[in-house]
Amino acid sequence: MSSNRWVVRFDLGKPDLWLVAPVTPRVRAMTTTSTAPLTGRVALVTGAASGIGAATARRLAADGACVALVARRADRLAALASEIGEQALAVPADLTRPDSIDRIAEDVTARLGAVDLLVNNAGVMLPNPIADRRGTEWQHMLDLNLIALLHVTRALLPGLLVAATEGRTADIVNLSSTGADAAVPAFAVYGATKAAVSYLSRALRAELAPTGVRITDVKPGGVATELFDHATHPDLREGMMTAARNGRLLNADDVADAICYAVSRPAHVCLSQLTVMPLAQPQ
Repeated sequence: MSSNRWVVRFDLGKPDLWLVAPVTPRVRAMTTTSTAPLTGRVALVTGAASGIGAATARRLAADGACVALVARRADRLAALASEIGEQALAVPADLTRPDSIDRIAEDVTARLGAVDLLVNNAGVMLPNPIADRRGTEWQHMLDLNLIALLHVTRALLPGLLVAATEGRTADIVNLSSTGADAAVPAFAVYGATKAAVSYLSRALRAELAPTGVRITDVKPGGVATELFDHATHPDLREGMMTAARNGRLLNADDVADAICYAVSRPAHVCLSQLTVMPLAQPQ
């Protein structure tokens, strides 16, 4: 185990620091290389326990960044942090609780430095026909896919603005979906949350471009991740699982590659929207 490995957990609004080993301050490198273009950057990835979030965290670290891993499942985060090594910080937390988000931001900033690369990936997909009236599931998608994204951005924006003011690259990457643009039966609420994320990304870019903070809206198409496991409608779930088994979907690394390409561009270059779809997906 690395001498710098540690985990922070927030529970019921009260932070508990789990020291797995002594923590030493990290020194930010001032140069980058072609093989590690993100050296010196501090990233925070939400929904990092699996899927696109975990793949993105691995790739960011491989490209030189220190990465704070945020998600609910402490065991998954600890395993991922162990896999990545001393560049990773595991922060188990429930992002649907805004009070914990501020403490996460403060602690990550104190331990790693100001976050200059935020990947808002956390989300849930619970497809069901509107006529099923599953209001609790609608609320859960709104709370995690949209409201949590807003609060994480709010909490970390001061550090991003400082980074941009100091002439460093600063990025916010929001994970939307091709479902934001395509009307698909049973995906009305999920698609609505992702359409809101895409609109928010455009509005943030209009507000923040003059400050030097870049906004990238990433719209994946069909991706084989654990999102399918959350679906409670049996027919819809089986259809998605069949598509995954037949190889008609992207894998999480495909999307992570696109994200890392965007954030490694020169600071004056902003890839404002990326649509990443399987070749076989019509829209």
